[in-house]
Amino acid sequence: MKKWLSILLALVITGSVLFGYNEFNGNFISKQIAKSTIKAYLTEHYPNTNFRVEKGSYNFKFNTYDFDVTFNEEPNYWNYTFEVGPKYVPNTIEAKMMHYDSRDEAKSNDWSDQGSQYVKNLLKAFPVANIFYSIDVPNQFSQTEWAPTVNVIVPPSITMEFPLYKGETKEEFIKIVQEIQSVLDADDIKYDTVFIYMDEQIDNRDGKKEGYASLYYERKYNVEFQANMPVTIDDIH
Repeated sequence: MKKWLSILLALVITGSVLFGYNEFNGNFISKQIAKSTIKAYLTEHYPNTNFRVEKGSYNFKFNTYDFDVTFNEEPNYWNYTFEVGPKYVPNTIEAKMMHYDSRDEAKSNDWSDQGSQYVKNLLKAFPVANIFYSIDVPNQFSQTEWAPTVNVIVPPSITMEFPLYKGETKEEFIKIVQEIQSVLDADDIKYDTVFIYMDEQIDNRDGKKEGYASLYYERKYNVEFQANMPVTIDDIH
């Protein structure tokens, strides 16, 4: 009896150690899946670009496997981090970020402003409160002027804020989103993702929600889509 209890205790301890290791370091199988995912993605999206994938690591804060990738365009090179998730079957690229030391700060800010104004003009017929176009321009980038079709390594992202919620249904929200996507794709402007959201103003002047301001805001709808990829009502969060 004591022998079985000792074996059971050893199994519990071993299982706890393995679980803890997996939570903070990931596991070998998932890491191999993530590595295959990042290599396949880079091969597909950068067929004519020289790149090198560094050893990946597990990011327990976001449950992703992070890989540093160096792109070469002689004599220049630029560093990025690609996040691959979700945790157990990491087969999706969840984020792409340029390292700060590879970024042309002045040009990135200037081109982001130009891009934001361009998209605002393009979508002036739509009820959009704010538009933010964000682009990371590599140091010593060959293109000297911004254009809608600018071909940086990671295409720009666009964020749009709709006016405050006034009873719009999900169907009404997604209809406008789909129309916006059609206009963007017809224009051939390059982008990686578009994130659109609508907030609701909550009246708390009666003080029913303790710790909240008399008027505060909550996210009502948000959706994200990529170029030429269908976006439906099921994508709304």
